[in-house]
Amino acid sequence: MRLPRNDFRSIWEIAHVWEGFNPEQTDPENPPEPVADKLQKLIWGYLNAQLSLRYTRGWRVLPDSMFLFFFNLNRTRVHLGEIAVGEKPYDKVFLSGLFVRRGQFLRWCEKEYLTPPKIWAPAVSPADSMGRPAVGKHHNEANDKQSCQAIARTLWDIDARIHPAHMAKSKAVLQYGNGAHYKGENTVKGWVGEVDPLRKERKPGRPPVDASEYLIHLETGALRQDVTE
Repeated sequence: MRLPRNDFRSIWEIAHVWEGFNPEQTDPENPPEPVADKLQKLIWGYLNAQLSLRYTRGWRVLPDSMFLFFFNLNRTRVHLGEIAVGEKPYDKVFLSGLFVRRGQFLRWCEKEYLTPPKIWAPAVSPADSMGRPAVGKHHNEANDKQSCQAIARTLWDIDARIHPAHMAKSKAVLQYGNGAHYKGENTVKGWVGEVDPLRKERKPGRPPVDASEYLIHLETGALRQDVTE
């Protein structure tokens, strides 16, 4: 069985046409920045269990727990996680073999207040039909809290030393968890602090570790080569 094209598109293709690029004419490992941003949103959507992905023949990519993820029992999820944190480059062949379904994708765009690409956009975009801007402040705090916490757990599994104050300002939490839509740092810091693996051990006050010492470069989301090598 092969997936019907009207209902399924690969995340590589969707990310490209979303930003007006031809998926066959960009660097297979270094797509344009707007495309890379959309790929990150899609990958984190899967890692946060907000989007389901399928292989070419229709089998579902399993949303394994983080235990299985870090013990390499779901190699597709591991590969996506490595791309998300910059450990591996983008891979056109790999990402062209992972598909998202139109209906779920549009519901996800509605929750994220994103205008979907024209090839899949309804006659009236979900955001416009509700009288809300397609890009703007979110009001679904429960969904955003869950996203921020899921991202924080993923990054803490890589480096548990990351202080909640630093985690709340990370690119992944702010951009892909929608943390940037909340003024003041206490809201997002409080959310991620609830799932901090070292919350019972950390002492109050300023973070004891400088952000430059973490295994992850929080401003870019990539693994630090100078620390991991």
